[in-house]
Order: sequence, then C-alpha cells, then structure tokens
Amino acid sequence: MPGAAAPDFNQLLDRARTGDTLAEGAVYRLSFFRLRAMASALLNRERPGHTLQPTALVSELYLKFRRVEARILNEDHFFSISARIMRQVLIEHARGKNARKRIPPEMLCELIPETAQTATSGFAASETQIAIKAAFENFRKLDPAAANAVWLRVVEGMNWDELSRAQSREVWRVRADCDFGLRWMADRL
Repeated sequence: MPGAAAPDFNQLLDRARTGDTLAEGAVYRLSFFRLRAMASALLNRERPGHTLQPTALVSELYLKFRRVEARILNEDHFFSISARIMRQVLIEHARGKNARKRIPPEMLCELIPETAQTATSGFAASETQIAIKAAFENFRKLDPAAANAVWLRVVEGMNWDELSRAQSREVWRVRADCDFGLRWMADRL
C-alpha cells in the first residue's frame, strides 16, 4: 500500500503470535543480529572451546519460542525472554555434554539412512536405530520443515541447491536447518 507506514516490532510480534508467517519471518530478520550478539556475549562467559555456536543458540531459541505460552508484551520483553531462554539452552547443553555415550552429528549422517533402510526391510532394528528413529520423530514434531530438510539431505542425498529448490527456501536456511537438526538429534541420543 503506497504511503502506509511499516508495522513496528510490537505489531509484528502480535501478528506472528497469531500465525502470520510473513510477520514471523520479519521478526526473525529484524531480531536475528541482536539475538546473535546476545548469544555471542553469553557464550563468551562459557568455558573456552564451547561447541555451541551463536547462530545455533539463536536457532534453538526460535524452536523454544514456539512453545512459549506467555504473551510477549513488547520488544524489550521479547529480548528479555530471549536472553532467559538462551541461558536455559546453555544449561541444557551443558547437561547433555555430561551424558555417558554421545553420537556425533556427523555419524548420524551415516546412521539415519541405515535406520530408514532397516525400517523398510523388515529386519529387527538395533537399540541405536530405534533411538535415532525416535529422535527424528520428535524433531519432526518440533520442526517439520527442518526435519524434512534433514531427510532429503541425508536419506535422499540431495545437494544444497536441490534441497533449496525442493523446499523453496534459501540455501543458507536449509543448510542451517540440517546442521541444527543433526545437532539437536545427536544431543538427545
């Protein structure tokens, strides 16, 4: 609309909470760099060599935001809640690091196709394959688009450009979804 004022951050937040995907994308674009700076500051307080990156922390934040029931009052409230959620993610990440046996995300790229093949062949699945399937299904419930990106990349073997075209999304976004999905699943195994 010519001459119409652009909605402010608070209006975009309200529209995003009602399911407006365009507003959700706008909130993401407007807040990403500030949230990434907050994530960097939080990670600088952590031990040296921390494996979680600022962008991954922001990605985890957005997944958790989908489950937040509280109404976000304004921009300051949004960033206050964001900081608290990122601190919770760091705590969960630290707890996950203390788990006994860890499967690295790179190994999941080999195990997910084997799990998919075992499921269709009728052979009995190992305990690891059952755990991988459960983690993947939980991730699919949490973020179907990201889970689909992981599946298309790891099982179907699509390259980044093919995956970008298949999902009609930017290459960087599908790549970030795949990386995040594999890390998320590995952290839960």
